[in-house]
Amino acid sequence: MIDDTLLASDVDVFRATRNFLREHFLVRGIISLPSGAFRRQGSRVKTSILVMEKKHSASENQPACYGFFAEKLGVDDLAPRASRADIEEARDAANEEIEVILREYRQYLDGERVERGVVLPSDQLQDRLDLKSCAPELGRMADEWRAGGAELKLFRQCVTPVTEVVSPAAHPEQEFKLLKVSYDGRCIVERERKGDRIRARTMHRVREGQMVFSIIRATDGAIGIVPPELDGALVSPDSFMVFACATPQDTHYLRAVLRSHELRADMQAKSTGSGRYVTAWPDVGDWLHVPWLPDDERRQVGDGLMEALELERQADAQRRDAMERIHALGVESKESVIRWERSKAPR
Repeated sequence: MIDDTLLASDVDVFRATRNFLREHFLVRGIISLPSGAFRRQGSRVKTSILVMEKKHSASENQPACYGFFAEKLGVDDLAPRASRADIEEARDAANEEIEVILREYRQYLDGERVERGVVLPSDQLQDRLDLKSCAPELGRMADEWRAGGAELKLFRQCVTPVTEVVSPAAHPEQEFKLLKVSYDGRCIVERERKGDRIRARTMHRVREGQMVFSIIRATDGAIGIVPPELDGALVSPDSFMVFACATPQDTHYLRAVLRSHELRADMQAKSTGSGRYVTAWPDVGDWLHVPWLPDDERRQVGDGLMEALELERQADAQRRDAMERIHALGVESKESVIRWERSKAPR
């Protein structure tokens, strides 16, 4: 059982370790475990099971390898508060998956066809050994997208990178809003700081309507559009890319497509890292394909998304106005929060 960082990272020491494994072993199986497999033990690390056979001689060539993306195995150890029925259901599902893996592994060894797993040609095992990279389904929906009337465009063809460099130290007394993007795709203020309290030598200023793309969390959905109230906020160039599209409608359309599970799975397939998947620019722009609908359809989708976003903002403002009278009673004071925190039951 092995940390996916070692299998996926392009750091020299990890690549050397993989080369050592290939030099001395035949990789027979890669079972990718769910990301929550060790959650109960307090670890969020992504892991896999490698099945390896020691080589009898250095001349032995790597054969095809069996791979399986586990969904139930490792997440069947539910919390003590779970019901007995839920515990039994989870363990039955994991045991069933184990049986599938064992049966198909035997079929793979016998040269038979497998249905739920994959058989990886040896040329797909020459660098990374994480299954999402070895068995990529990158662009698997291309034909379906074309049939649906969409053109395939590379990510870089849809955007223009924007760079407005700011040196915070040159404005020591100015208050800056530091922006981050949440997993639900919202641009929010992480903190506010004066220029002389910001460590970074340079930051990038964002403008209303631009798309902010998290380099380390895009695969979790952290892709947002700058709202009017955050015009002029700053982002770290080490953590975010800032893009502009030809029209506001295209920006909203593209953000929605990039945040879809299919496109995020594509990004994840070639991203490096383990707990955090790095989606580096300009690399991703050269291989990530986007379904690009005709102009009138993109405009219609974009207008709908922009209208929905405006309605959400109006609802948020109405909610804040309605809650002001309740907050005036002091029920959300700092002292109230502390009182609640110190008396609540432990998790």
